[in-house]
Amino acid sequence: MSATKKKFAFILKTSPEKKSQALTTLDQSFSLDDAGHEVRIYLDAAGTQLSQSFDDEHPLGKYLQEAKDRDLIVGACGLCAVNYGTVEDLQDVGLDVLGDGTEHSINVEELVDEGYELKFVS
Repeated sequence: MSATKKKFAFILKTSPEKKSQALTTLDQSFSLDDAGHEVRIYLDAAGTQLSQSFDDEHPLGKYLQEAKDRDLIVGACGLCAVNYGTVEDLQDVGLDVLGDGTEHSINVEELVDEGYELKFVS
């Protein structure tokens, strides 16, 4: 009998200074993805600043790049990216900025309706 596959959406709100929270979230995302679960990662609030950590020298760099390479990172909240001044940084590393920047653009109601279990990390 095979295990039921689940859907997880991580709303990563943590800043680059809180490396352990971001690292743990990314590592758990990889484990769930490896097990065949559907995983989505959204950068929200201070999490949009993680775009500045896509550097091989930064402790989170290789993990963020792997999440991007696995297509786990859906994108970043446009309003938060505007407010944190990270729109260009996100675009420079190839991440989508969601919405037009005038309102929160991560639709948690839709994610729940689609069967995702939400995990907020701050």
